[in-house]
Amino acid sequence: MLGSALMVGLGLVTPRDALGVVMSAKSALLFLLALLMLSALLEKSGFFEWAAILAARLSRGDARALFRNVFLLGAITTATLSLDTTAVLLTPIVLVLVSRLRAAPAPFLMACAFVANMGSLLLPVSNLTNLIFANAFHLSFARFARLMLCPQVVALLVTFWLLRWRFGAELAQGFDLEQLPGVSDVVQHRGYFRASLAVLAAVLVGYFVAPFAGLEPYVVGFAGALVLTVVGLGYGRIERASVRAVSWSIFPFVIGLFIVVRGVEHAGAAALAMHWVSRLPHQRVAKILISASMTGAASNLLNNLPTALVAKSALLASKSDAAAQFGALLGADLGPNIFPLDPWQRSWC
Repeated sequence: MLGSALMVGLGLVTPRDALGVVMSAKSALLFLLALLMLSALLEKSGFFEWAAILAARLSRGDARALFRNVFLLGAITTATLSLDTTAVLLTPIVLVLVSRLRAAPAPFLMACAFVANMGSLLLPVSNLTNLIFANAFHLSFARFARLMLCPQVVALLVTFWLLRWRFGAELAQGFDLEQLPGVSDVVQHRGYFRASLAVLAAVLVGYFVAPFAGLEPYVVGFAGALVLTVVGLGYGRIERASVRAVSWSIFPFVIGLFIVVRGVEHAGAAALAMHWVSRLPHQRVAKILISASMTGAASNLLNNLPTALVAKSALLASKSDAAAQFGALLGADLGPNIFPLDPWQRSWC
Protein backbone atom coordinates (compact mmCIF):
# COMPACT_ATOMS: atom_id res chain seq x y z
CA MET A 1 0.00 0.00 0.00
CA LEU A 2 2.93 2.34 0.68
CA GLY A 3 4.26 1.45 -2.76
CA SER A 4 0.93 2.30 -4.37
CA ALA A 5 0.84 5.63 -2.52
CA LEU A 6 4.35 6.34 -3.81
CA MET A 7 3.24 5.58 -7.38
CA VAL A 8 0.44 8.13 -7.02
CA GLY A 9 2.77 10.64 -5.40
CA LEU A 10 5.29 10.33 -8.24
CA GLY A 11 2.55 10.85 -10.80
CA LEU A 12 3.01 7.42 -12.41
CA VAL A 13 -0.59 6.60 -11.47
CA THR A 14 -3.34 9.19 -11.08
CA PRO A 15 -5.91 8.75 -8.29
CA ARG A 16 -8.56 8.18 -10.94
CA ASP A 17 -6.40 5.54 -12.65
CA ALA A 18 -5.77 3.83 -9.29
CA LEU A 19 -9.51 3.65 -8.68
CA GLY A 20 -9.99 2.34 -12.21
CA VAL A 21 -7.42 -0.42 -11.61
CA VAL A 22 -9.25 -1.55 -8.48
CA MET A 23 -12.64 -1.43 -10.22
CA SER A 24 -11.35 -3.38 -13.23
CA ALA A 25 -10.14 -6.10 -10.86
CA LYS A 26 -13.27 -6.08 -8.72
CA SER A 27 -14.28 -9.63 -9.70
CA ALA A 28 -10.92 -11.04 -8.58
CA LEU A 29 -10.87 -8.92 -5.41
CA LEU A 30 -14.43 -9.83 -4.43
CA PHE A 31 -13.69 -13.48 -5.04
CA LEU A 32 -10.58 -13.24 -2.85
CA LEU A 33 -12.67 -11.71 -0.06
CA ALA A 34 -15.33 -14.42 -0.41
CA LEU A 35 -12.67 -17.14 -0.35
CA LEU A 36 -11.00 -15.71 2.75
CA MET A 37 -14.35 -15.69 4.55
CA LEU A 38 -15.28 -19.19 3.39
CA SER A 39 -11.90 -20.63 4.42
CA ALA A 40 -12.10 -19.03 7.88
CA LEU A 41 -15.59 -20.47 8.41
CA LEU A 42 -14.41 -23.91 7.32
CA GLU A 43 -11.52 -23.69 9.77
CA LYS A 44 -14.01 -22.77 12.52
CA SER A 45 -15.87 -26.00 11.82
CA GLY A 46 -12.70 -28.02 12.40
CA PHE A 47 -12.56 -29.13 8.78
CA PHE A 48 -8.81 -28.67 8.23
CA GLU A 49 -7.79 -30.29 11.50
CA TRP A 50 -10.20 -33.17 10.83
CA ALA A 51 -8.69 -33.65 7.37
CA ALA A 52 -5.12 -33.61 8.75
CA ILE A 53 -5.92 -36.16 11.47
CA LEU A 54 -7.67 -38.35 8.91
CA ALA A 55 -4.60 -38.19 6.66
CA ALA A 56 -2.41 -39.29 9.59
CA ARG A 57 -4.73 -42.11 10.62
CA LEU A 58 -4.88 -43.46 7.07
CA SER A 59 -1.06 -43.57 6.93
CA ARG A 60 -1.03 -46.27 9.67
CA GLY A 61 2.20 -45.06 11.24
CA ASP A 62 4.20 -44.92 7.98
CA ALA A 63 5.95 -41.55 7.46
CA ARG A 64 6.11 -42.07 3.68
CA ALA A 65 2.36 -42.69 3.56
CA LEU A 66 1.77 -39.64 5.76
CA PHE A 67 3.87 -37.54 3.38
CA ARG A 68 1.79 -38.79 0.43
CA ASN A 69 -1.47 -38.07 2.26
CA VAL A 70 -0.37 -34.57 3.30
CA PHE A 71 0.69 -33.84 -0.27
CA LEU A 72 -2.70 -35.02 -1.61
CA LEU A 73 -4.55 -33.03 1.05
CA GLY A 74 -2.57 -29.91 0.13
CA ALA A 75 -3.24 -30.46 -3.58
CA ILE A 76 -7.00 -30.82 -3.00
CA THR A 77 -7.10 -27.80 -0.68
CA THR A 78 -5.12 -25.67 -3.14
CA ALA A 79 -7.25 -26.66 -6.12
CA THR A 80 -10.58 -26.06 -4.41
CA LEU A 81 -9.86 -23.32 -1.85
CA SER A 82 -6.77 -21.58 -3.31
CA LEU A 83 -3.07 -21.67 -2.51
CA ASP A 84 -3.52 -19.05 0.24
CA THR A 85 -5.76 -21.42 2.20
CA THR A 86 -3.14 -24.16 2.01
CA ALA A 87 -0.42 -21.78 3.16
CA VAL A 88 -2.22 -19.83 5.84
CA LEU A 89 -4.62 -22.42 7.32
CA LEU A 90 -3.49 -25.93 6.41
CA THR A 91 0.30 -25.60 6.86
CA PRO A 92 0.22 -24.63 10.58
CA ILE A 93 -2.14 -27.54 11.30
CA VAL A 94 0.16 -29.98 9.49
CA LEU A 95 3.17 -28.69 11.44
CA VAL A 96 1.35 -29.16 14.76
CA LEU A 97 0.39 -32.65 13.61
CA VAL A 98 3.94 -33.75 12.78
CA SER A 99 5.30 -32.22 15.98
CA ARG A 100 2.84 -34.37 17.96
CA LEU A 101 4.07 -37.39 16.04
CA ARG A 102 7.71 -36.37 16.62
CA ALA A 103 8.34 -36.65 12.88
CA ALA A 104 10.86 -34.57 10.96
CA PRO A 105 9.00 -31.35 10.04
CA ALA A 106 11.00 -30.33 6.95
CA PRO A 107 9.49 -32.82 4.44
CA PHE A 108 5.93 -31.91 5.40
CA LEU A 109 6.66 -28.18 5.49
CA MET A 110 8.15 -28.31 2.01
CA ALA A 111 5.27 -30.48 0.77
CA CYS A 112 2.77 -27.79 1.83
CA ALA A 113 4.96 -24.99 0.46
CA PHE A 114 5.51 -26.53 -2.95
CA VAL A 115 2.03 -27.94 -3.44
CA ALA A 116 0.56 -24.49 -2.74
CA ASN A 117 2.15 -23.36 -6.01
CA MET A 118 2.39 -26.55 -8.02
CA GLY A 119 -1.20 -27.51 -7.24
CA SER A 120 -2.70 -24.15 -8.22
CA LEU A 121 -3.17 -24.78 -11.95
CA LEU A 122 -6.40 -26.75 -12.10
CA LEU A 123 -9.21 -24.26 -11.49
CA PRO A 124 -9.64 -20.49 -11.81
CA VAL A 125 -10.24 -20.38 -8.05
CA SER A 126 -6.97 -22.16 -7.23
CA ASN A 127 -4.87 -19.04 -7.75
CA LEU A 128 -5.74 -15.38 -8.12
CA THR A 129 -3.59 -15.24 -11.27
CA ASN A 130 -5.82 -17.93 -12.80
CA LEU A 131 -8.90 -15.83 -12.17
CA ILE A 132 -7.23 -12.78 -13.73
CA PHE A 133 -6.26 -14.72 -16.86
CA ALA A 134 -9.62 -16.48 -17.11
CA ASN A 135 -11.45 -13.14 -16.99
CA ALA A 136 -9.04 -11.40 -19.37
CA PHE A 137 -9.11 -14.13 -22.02
CA HIS A 138 -12.74 -15.20 -21.54
CA LEU A 139 -12.12 -18.76 -20.36
CA SER A 140 -15.09 -20.47 -18.74
CA PHE A 141 -14.62 -22.43 -15.53
CA ALA A 142 -15.04 -25.78 -17.26
CA ARG A 143 -12.79 -24.92 -20.22
CA PHE A 144 -10.06 -23.67 -17.91
CA ALA A 145 -10.19 -26.92 -15.92
CA ARG A 146 -10.10 -28.97 -19.12
CA LEU A 147 -7.03 -27.12 -20.41
CA MET A 148 -5.14 -27.35 -17.15
CA LEU A 149 -5.94 -30.92 -16.10
CA CYS A 150 -3.01 -32.58 -17.90
CA PRO A 151 -0.27 -30.08 -16.90
CA GLN A 152 -1.65 -30.08 -13.35
CA VAL A 153 -1.32 -33.86 -13.01
CA VAL A 154 2.20 -33.83 -14.49
CA ALA A 155 3.33 -30.96 -12.23
CA LEU A 156 2.03 -32.70 -9.10
CA LEU A 157 3.58 -36.07 -9.96
CA VAL A 158 7.00 -34.58 -10.73
CA THR A 159 6.95 -32.45 -7.57
CA PHE A 160 5.87 -35.36 -5.38
CA TRP A 161 8.57 -37.74 -6.59
CA LEU A 162 11.33 -35.12 -6.41
CA LEU A 163 10.38 -34.23 -2.83
CA ARG A 164 10.17 -37.92 -1.91
CA TRP A 165 13.65 -38.41 -3.34
CA ARG A 166 15.04 -35.34 -1.57
CA PHE A 167 13.61 -36.24 1.86
CA GLY A 168 13.74 -40.03 1.56
CA ALA A 169 16.05 -40.51 4.56
CA GLU A 170 13.89 -38.34 6.83
CA LEU A 171 10.77 -40.29 5.87
CA ALA A 172 12.22 -43.70 6.66
CA GLN A 173 11.01 -43.76 10.27
CA GLY A 174 7.58 -44.64 11.58
CA PHE A 175 5.52 -42.93 14.26
CA ASP A 176 3.04 -43.74 16.99
CA LEU A 177 -0.59 -42.88 16.19
CA GLU A 178 -1.44 -42.98 19.89
CA GLN A 179 -0.10 -39.43 20.09
CA LEU A 180 -3.09 -38.21 18.07
CA PRO A 181 -6.74 -37.66 18.97
CA GLY A 182 -9.43 -39.59 17.15
CA VAL A 183 -10.73 -38.23 13.85
CA SER A 184 -14.12 -37.36 15.33
CA ASP A 185 -12.63 -35.87 18.51
CA VAL A 186 -11.50 -32.69 16.74
CA VAL A 187 -15.03 -31.92 15.55
CA GLN A 188 -16.58 -29.79 18.27
CA HIS A 189 -20.04 -29.48 16.72
CA ARG A 190 -21.18 -32.23 14.36
CA GLY A 191 -24.10 -30.24 12.92
CA TYR A 192 -21.93 -27.31 11.90
CA PHE A 193 -19.25 -29.67 10.58
CA ARG A 194 -21.73 -31.56 8.37
CA ALA A 195 -23.13 -28.25 7.13
CA SER A 196 -19.58 -27.15 6.24
CA LEU A 197 -19.00 -30.29 4.18
CA ALA A 198 -22.31 -29.83 2.38
CA VAL A 199 -21.66 -26.14 1.67
CA LEU A 200 -18.15 -26.86 0.40
CA ALA A 201 -19.49 -29.51 -2.01
CA ALA A 202 -22.27 -27.16 -3.17
CA VAL A 203 -19.78 -24.31 -3.74
CA LEU A 204 -17.52 -26.52 -5.88
CA VAL A 205 -20.47 -27.58 -8.03
CA GLY A 206 -21.66 -23.97 -8.13
CA TYR A 207 -18.36 -22.81 -9.64
CA PHE A 208 -19.03 -24.93 -12.73
CA VAL A 209 -22.77 -24.15 -12.93
CA ALA A 210 -22.58 -20.39 -12.24
CA PRO A 211 -21.41 -19.37 -15.75
CA PHE A 212 -24.56 -20.88 -17.26
CA ALA A 213 -26.59 -18.51 -15.07
CA GLY A 214 -24.33 -15.56 -15.87
CA LEU A 215 -22.93 -15.43 -12.33
CA GLU A 216 -19.36 -14.64 -11.31
CA PRO A 217 -17.48 -17.12 -9.05
CA TYR A 218 -17.47 -14.61 -6.19
CA VAL A 219 -21.28 -14.81 -6.04
CA VAL A 220 -21.01 -18.54 -5.35
CA GLY A 221 -18.30 -17.95 -2.76
CA PHE A 222 -20.27 -15.30 -0.91
CA ALA A 223 -23.38 -17.49 -0.99
CA GLY A 224 -21.47 -20.34 0.64
CA ALA A 225 -19.96 -18.02 3.25
CA LEU A 226 -23.38 -16.54 4.01
CA VAL A 227 -24.96 -19.96 4.51
CA LEU A 228 -22.13 -21.07 6.82
CA THR A 229 -22.39 -17.82 8.77
CA VAL A 230 -26.12 -18.24 9.32
CA VAL A 231 -25.71 -21.91 10.29
CA GLY A 232 -22.78 -21.06 12.57
CA LEU A 233 -24.75 -18.33 14.31
CA GLY A 234 -27.66 -20.72 14.77
CA TYR A 235 -25.38 -23.31 16.38
CA GLY A 236 -23.53 -20.70 18.44
CA ARG A 237 -20.23 -21.40 16.66
CA ILE A 238 -19.69 -17.91 15.24
CA GLU A 239 -18.92 -14.91 17.41
CA ARG A 240 -17.42 -11.46 16.93
CA ALA A 241 -13.89 -12.80 17.52
CA SER A 242 -14.32 -15.05 14.47
CA VAL A 243 -13.86 -12.02 12.24
CA ARG A 244 -10.21 -11.91 13.28
CA ALA A 245 -9.69 -15.40 11.83
CA VAL A 246 -9.99 -14.00 8.30
CA SER A 247 -6.57 -13.26 6.76
CA TRP A 248 -7.45 -9.63 6.08
CA SER A 249 -3.84 -8.58 5.41
CA ILE A 250 -3.83 -10.41 2.06
CA PHE A 251 -6.57 -8.11 0.75
CA PRO A 252 -4.74 -4.73 0.98
CA PHE A 253 -1.58 -6.51 -0.18
CA VAL A 254 -3.29 -7.48 -3.44
CA ILE A 255 -4.89 -4.05 -3.94
CA GLY A 256 -1.53 -2.38 -3.42
CA LEU A 257 0.11 -4.73 -5.92
CA PHE A 258 -2.49 -3.90 -8.59
CA ILE A 259 -1.73 -0.19 -8.29
CA VAL A 260 2.05 -0.65 -8.07
CA VAL A 261 2.00 -2.79 -11.20
CA ARG A 262 0.04 -0.13 -13.09
CA GLY A 263 2.71 2.42 -12.16
CA VAL A 264 5.48 0.05 -13.25
CA GLU A 265 3.66 -0.49 -16.55
CA HIS A 266 3.46 3.27 -17.11
CA ALA A 267 7.18 3.51 -16.34
CA GLY A 268 7.99 1.28 -19.31
CA ALA A 269 7.53 -2.31 -18.15
CA ALA A 270 4.47 -2.83 -20.35
CA ALA A 271 6.33 -1.71 -23.49
CA LEU A 272 9.27 -3.97 -22.62
CA ALA A 273 6.97 -6.93 -22.02
CA MET A 274 5.19 -6.31 -25.34
CA HIS A 275 8.56 -6.25 -27.08
CA TRP A 276 9.46 -9.68 -25.71
CA VAL A 277 6.02 -11.10 -26.52
CA SER A 278 6.36 -9.91 -30.11
CA ARG A 279 9.68 -11.77 -30.39
CA LEU A 280 8.24 -15.15 -29.39
CA PRO A 281 8.68 -17.86 -32.06
CA HIS A 282 5.70 -19.00 -34.11
CA GLN A 283 6.15 -22.69 -33.24
CA ARG A 284 3.59 -23.47 -30.52
CA VAL A 285 5.64 -25.69 -28.21
CA ALA A 286 8.60 -23.31 -28.30
CA LYS A 287 6.27 -20.38 -27.64
CA ILE A 288 4.77 -22.11 -24.61
CA LEU A 289 8.17 -23.05 -23.17
CA ILE A 290 9.72 -19.60 -23.67
CA SER A 291 6.73 -17.65 -22.32
CA ALA A 292 6.54 -20.02 -19.32
CA SER A 293 10.26 -19.58 -18.65
CA MET A 294 9.98 -15.80 -18.83
CA THR A 295 7.06 -15.49 -16.43
CA GLY A 296 8.51 -18.19 -14.17
CA ALA A 297 11.79 -16.30 -13.82
CA ALA A 298 9.98 -12.99 -13.28
CA SER A 299 7.71 -14.57 -10.64
CA ASN A 300 10.76 -15.56 -8.61
CA LEU A 301 12.36 -12.14 -8.88
CA LEU A 302 9.15 -10.23 -8.19
CA ASN A 303 6.01 -12.15 -7.27
CA ASN A 304 3.65 -14.19 -9.40
CA LEU A 305 0.76 -11.70 -9.12
CA PRO A 306 2.49 -8.59 -10.54
CA THR A 307 4.18 -10.80 -13.12
CA ALA A 308 0.78 -12.13 -14.22
CA LEU A 309 -0.68 -8.61 -14.35
CA VAL A 310 2.13 -7.29 -16.57
CA ALA A 311 2.00 -10.42 -18.75
CA LYS A 312 -1.77 -10.10 -19.14
CA SER A 313 -1.49 -6.49 -20.28
CA ALA A 314 1.29 -7.33 -22.75
CA LEU A 315 -0.56 -10.35 -24.12
CA LEU A 316 -3.78 -8.37 -24.60
CA ALA A 317 -2.01 -5.42 -26.23
CA SER A 318 -0.07 -7.64 -28.62
CA LYS A 319 -3.15 -9.79 -29.41
CA SER A 320 -1.16 -12.94 -28.67
CA ASP A 321 -2.49 -16.41 -29.33
CA ALA A 322 -3.56 -19.09 -26.86
CA ALA A 323 -0.11 -20.74 -26.77
CA ALA A 324 1.58 -17.61 -25.37
CA GLN A 325 -1.25 -17.12 -22.87
CA PHE A 326 -1.05 -20.77 -21.78
CA GLY A 327 2.72 -20.62 -21.29
CA ALA A 328 2.60 -17.34 -19.39
CA LEU A 329 0.05 -18.74 -16.95
CA LEU A 330 2.05 -21.94 -16.46
CA GLY A 331 5.15 -19.93 -15.58
CA ALA A 332 3.30 -17.59 -13.22
CA ASP A 333 1.67 -20.49 -11.34
CA LEU A 334 4.51 -23.03 -11.27
CA GLY A 335 7.50 -20.72 -11.29
CA PRO A 336 7.73 -18.95 -7.91
CA ASN A 337 9.30 -21.70 -5.81
CA ILE A 338 12.87 -20.42 -5.33
CA PHE A 339 12.69 -17.10 -3.50
CA PRO A 340 10.18 -16.40 -0.65
CA LEU A 341 8.51 -13.38 -2.25
CA ASP A 342 4.93 -14.61 -2.03
CA PRO A 343 2.98 -13.77 1.16
CA TRP A 344 2.30 -17.46 1.86
CA GLN A 345 6.01 -18.29 1.56
CA ARG A 346 6.84 -15.60 4.11
CA SER A 347 4.25 -17.08 6.46
CA TRP A 348 6.09 -20.39 6.74
CA CYS A 349 9.61 -18.94 6.48
